[in-house]
Parts: sequence; structure tokens; C-alpha cells
Amino acid sequence: MEELTYKVATMQDYDDFYKIKCDPENVKWSGFANAPDYERMKEWFRQQLEGNKRTIYLCYWKGEVCGFFYLDKLSDKEFEAASSGVLKEYTGRGIGTWLVKKRIELAQEQGAETISTWVADDNPRSWKRFDNLGFQKTDTQEDREFIGGGIKVFHKWVLSLKK
Repeated sequence: MEELTYKVATMQDYDDFYKIKCDPENVKWSGFANAPDYERMKEWFRQQLEGNKRTIYLCYWKGEVCGFFYLDKLSDKEFEAASSGVLKEYTGRGIGTWLVKKRIELAQEQGAETISTWVADDNPRSWKRFDNLGFQKTDTQEDREFIGGGIKVFHKWVLSLKK
């Protein structure tokens, strides 16, 4: 997809990130009832950028911000395709799948042997995407409380990157 580009986020990119996090679908899947507070989210964003576990990436469609994704380093050999999101006006273009493929590629470049993710049982679009890309659903699950709507069951999915 030549229309798509990505980059590692910096503090100068915060407003683009915040725009995505305020998208109603992203608010819903983040587990909140409302869009995040600007200043609290900005402090969280800063802390993530300064840490050594998570890298935040922003994605652009023809130069316009359209999505984000996190890649978490759990160990030298294990990474997690943590949260991602696409602005509603960009859904249906294959961007979500591209975001997963990009995380797999980035994890492989850093020497990962496995990459995992957590997918809500009531999010069939996401589990279908991960299944189609070779991830295997495991028996490991977590119940996560959503401020905007009860408890959701998440299952861990894993992809082996060993050649």
C-alpha cells in the first residue's frame, strides 16, 4: 500500500495521536466511556515515549494521520502487537491488516521469535485478521473491565517467527 507510511511517534506528534484516541470507535475499544483527557493522555504518552518497553508508531494515508500502533518488547525474543487504531473514515481500506503486518516485520527485524496479541472475543474483525495472518488463539485469557460497558474476555494469540 504505497498510500501508507509510518513513523516512530515523538512528542511533536501528540495531537495526531490524541485525534485518533478520541475517535469514537477507538474510545470504545480502549475501554473508556468518553474521549481521554488531553493533559492526562499527554503525560501518559510522554511516559511511554521515555520508557524502553513500548514504541508508539503513527500511520499516515497520503500524508494525513489515519492510525497508530504499539509494539511492546517483552523480552529479546518476544514482542507484543499491543493496541492499534484506525480513524473511522479510513476503515475498510486494509489499514488494520497492514498495521499487523508492519508490527510482525518490525518485531522480526529486532530478532523476535514470537509475537503475541490480545483480542476481545466480541471483536470478530480483529480475531479474523490475526487468524488470517497465522496467529494461533491460545487458551490463555483475561477478563478486562471496560469503563464504558462491563467486562470483556480477551484471548492471547501467538505467532511463531522462527524460521
